[in-house]
Amino acid sequence: METPTTPAIATPTPALPPAEDVVPGQTHTAEDDVASLEAKIKLLTNLHKSVNDLRQVPGHLLRPQSALSSVLPILQSEQMRLHEEFEKIKSVSEKLRSAETQDALTFAKNSESKDRTGIVHNRRRREQSTTPSGAPSPESPQPYVSFQPVNPSLFPAWDGSTLPLKLVELPAYIKDYNRTHQFRLHIWSYRRRSESDLAPPIIVRFTIRDVLSVYVTLDTTPDGSLITESATVFGPREKKPPHSQSDYLVYQALSQQLLKMVHSQPLVPFQQVMSLLESYANLFVQRCSACQRVVSLEGHVPPVARIWVPDPAEEGRWDARHATCPRH
Repeated sequence: METPTTPAIATPTPALPPAEDVVPGQTHTAEDDVASLEAKIKLLTNLHKSVNDLRQVPGHLLRPQSALSSVLPILQSEQMRLHEEFEKIKSVSEKLRSAETQDALTFAKNSESKDRTGIVHNRRRREQSTTPSGAPSPESPQPYVSFQPVNPSLFPAWDGSTLPLKLVELPAYIKDYNRTHQFRLHIWSYRRRSESDLAPPIIVRFTIRDVLSVYVTLDTTPDGSLITESATVFGPREKKPPHSQSDYLVYQALSQQLLKMVHSQPLVPFQQVMSLLESYANLFVQRCSACQRVVSLEGHVPPVARIWVPDPAEEGRWDARHATCPRH
């Protein structure tokens, strides 16, 4: 009688790395893993720095090519600098799409999904190895802080000592203003009309020589007082109608700021609007009172925002700010 034999049990063979990863005569060590990890970390760190550097690139360069038509007058005046900025964007884009970077990003994603221990988002990095002892380490860029005044109305309180200007008083006001100021104010119209033919809406053109021209659209309250509906700003040599838009970013930004000011207090007297417009006489040389720069780091425009600052010694003044600079 034959003794039953026990079937042979197959012993699994240890899996080997793919053939292309195996180098004859070379052993893969833990030191190799550490070196590879350090290389990936260094690559991603440098990429993060390059992306952050793009924050200094003018915002209009990051738009699609079709959206650059409105800033061509600016581009033509600074071609060399803009060429360098374009090359910077192109270089970062190519680095981001490279196979080496994509492999490092995939590795980091997989590592994070396996173990998130010690990962805290939005924590500021402090590179002790590259920072001299005792010196403050570089910090991550601060979040965008919008220009938000405390008072919902951006105009000073109307003291009532001077009555709001009325429609019938506008022609005399314009004549007196042009006689006593260095700026110019005129009634603008598609057709010629007399003073007795004035009827809302009325458009007046305010001009600061070699700085800007502003078309202000006026309406009236039931008692005949003038109120401002809108204001559109153009360059001093732009020949455009009031309902259009300037070709320059700085005047577009200024138009938006003036509209924001007017909407904050729809019934603001016309005299206060004129006081605001006069504060832009030094638009291209006046420094922002918050960052002490003429041109902002973000947007590359002068301080187009204005905030009223009371002054015990005087009536007060309009303070120049960049729209992206905080009030305090």
